[in-house]
Amino acid sequence: MDGNPLAWASSWHQDEFGVWVKFTIDGDEGTLIQRMHRISPKRFMMESPQDEKGCYEDEGQVHSVF
Repeated sequence: MDGNPLAWASSWHQDEFGVWVKFTIDGDEGTLIQRMHRISPKRFMMESPQDEKGCYEDEGQVHSVF
């Protein structure tokens, strides 16, 4: 891993899944920390099956995204 993290990233690293970045937002209700992995361009399924444990009622139907 070479280079520097993007200006909005509070940190970055690489793990077994690839490079990830972390960003932090401070707000009135506390601090949000989000970590994101890069996903190579490809088709994948988004959302959760309705019978999945921990699935919320307002999640959409499973659908293909490219």
